[in-house]
Amino acid sequence: MRGIGAVIHFRPPTDSSMPSPDLSGRWNSIRDWFSLPVQDEAAQCFRVFYQPDEATSPSDRLKNFLKLKALASPGRQDNFATERILGTGETICMIASGKNSDFPPVTLHLSDQEWHMTQSQEETADCTVLPLSAGNPAATTAEESAGASRKGSRITNTQIQAWRDLSPEAKRKAGGWKIWAQPQGISISGAKQYLTNTGLTSRGVERLQPPGEKGSSITNRQIQAWRDLPQDAKLEAGGWIKWVQTQGLSISGAKQYLTNTGLTSRGVERLQPPGEKGSSITNAQIQAWRDLPQEAKLEAGGWMKWVQAQGVSIARAGNFLTSTGLTPFGTDRLKQPEERGISITNMQIRTWRDLPQEAKRKVGGWMTWAQALGIDIGSACSYLTNTGLTPKGVVRLSPAARGIPITETQLLAWFNMSSEQRRASGGWATWAQTQGISYISARKYLAPLDSEIPSSGTSRPQPSATVTSDSPRASTSAATGDEITVSVSTPPASSGEKRSLPSTKEDISAPPAKQMKEEEDDV
Repeated sequence: MRGIGAVIHFRPPTDSSMPSPDLSGRWNSIRDWFSLPVQDEAAQCFRVFYQPDEATSPSDRLKNFLKLKALASPGRQDNFATERILGTGETICMIASGKNSDFPPVTLHLSDQEWHMTQSQEETADCTVLPLSAGNPAATTAEESAGASRKGSRITNTQIQAWRDLSPEAKRKAGGWKIWAQPQGISISGAKQYLTNTGLTSRGVERLQPPGEKGSSITNRQIQAWRDLPQDAKLEAGGWIKWVQTQGLSISGAKQYLTNTGLTSRGVERLQPPGEKGSSITNAQIQAWRDLPQEAKLEAGGWMKWVQAQGVSIARAGNFLTSTGLTPFGTDRLKQPEERGISITNMQIRTWRDLPQEAKRKVGGWMTWAQALGIDIGSACSYLTNTGLTPKGVVRLSPAARGIPITETQLLAWFNMSSEQRRASGGWATWAQTQGISYISARKYLAPLDSEIPSSGTSRPQPSATVTSDSPRASTSAATGDEITVSVSTPPASSGEKRSLPSTKEDISAPPAKQMKEEEDDV
């Protein structure tokens, strides 16, 4: 028996914006995105989202939308998208059902606090409920799936390939990608970015491509082209991810600039002439925005338009300002040093790590939790995330996981990566972790190099300085205990802009023994 999941009846609408028969038909068009046991629940979420009662708040509508996404099969979860329009308080929810989508976007007005509170729910929106049957004894409930998603290791390219190469029949017998990933010890929350029940996501496909085939960096002209597309055309294109793929662009590069409804703050700022990108925001400017009456904030057009008028960088101001006031970081920045709270301890990091995900959501995420304990959020942000710990947090709690000092070979390997390869690896911290390199050692040598590369999305110039390891000046610190000294050989001047590693002993390294001691002291 299929219950209301098969046929859902909507009440007559209170306005004429969307006739009742259309909603019933639209539900029926996506009903098969949900497994049979959850169709009734999904139908109720669909009803609350599209035809709410007067007492239903925008926050509740958003929660039902996110739950609808969570109940959908993994291959369909990407069809549900939310976009926060910075500086306006608007959140746009969209369902993309195909090239000619019948689902109009829904705009919800939420405060910044309401928006941030819902993000922890979206982070765990991968809790698919699979039907329990003799053919699928490994089916899990949403809560069990959420618990499993917090555990496990990062999925490898070999594992992504293994899932991709399984026949459709084998994928079905395995119970879907989540059930398959759990016995492999793979993190569900990490794997969902790459796997679907029928194969791979677009990110999974891109990750397996050789570096030369992952697409080119997005240009300013392409950012402008996406920005200027009408919203209907954006929906028809299937969203920004599908659009950049057809353009032969790198997804990981483009995501920093594009959203399904337009541009990120970085995208907006990138299109500004260099002289107009603005300066860092000052404490006085943060105070000025905080003290503006709400009416004046609205008249100014939101924080983004206001900072542009002040000549302030949007990307930098976004860390501190919201449409209604300040972010927690903005509030914290205006406090006197002695008022900002204490540095987070190992015990507090463990406590947060061990909290069930449901408890993390209830307390409002790591930032609210840290503030309630009197912890400096500037200290806590290095170690905590809404779902657990950062790589630095993991390393701090596990001396055995701290790794070894970086070797010259590893330093050269990172130096010679393109910016696209660095982004695909997850950044210097993630890459160092997979190499077994100490976080502190990696931060000392890789983070400065990472900041030297061109900003994301721009072409990487060919360096005229080439790092080599065959010079008498180069040494192998891991083997000998000597300091790392990197030699730089310079090709002809016509090869491009110079870019080299620091070459003095003062800049490069301390002996591994000393370095290991520093790492122990640092944490």
